[in-house]
Amino acid sequence: MRHFVILFVLLLSALSYSQNTVSVIGNITDNEDFNEPLLYANVSLKGTSIEANTDENGFFVFDNLKEGTYTLVCSFIGYETKEINIEVKSGKTASVNLALNPTSFSFSELTSANNTVGSN
Repeated sequence: MRHFVILFVLLLSALSYSQNTVSVIGNITDNEDFNEPLLYANVSLKGTSIEANTDENGFFVFDNLKEGTYTLVCSFIGYETKEINIEVKSGKTASVNLALNPTSFSFSELTSANNTVGSN
């Protein structure tokens, strides 16, 4: 009987712990290239040291988060950085799909930058 009580307490504490953490899963794609996945894009939670990179399919996962509101920051070289607020609740997995836009440069910006550099 004593072993049964110990086992019950351990299982109950494990279940209680698992319901206090949440996960965020997501997919990052290119907004202009037929929603192709962005491989190895950087995804982080602002104000924390938590970050991940997307895989070969543009997917990322954050596990064992505390419930609350987070700012998700996604960046990729040559694309505009995007930030969105997400709310995660206990016992639920938040799902995020983001499409990033390529950074655009105008020729006039490049020309004026070259003139500024060349004038020194």
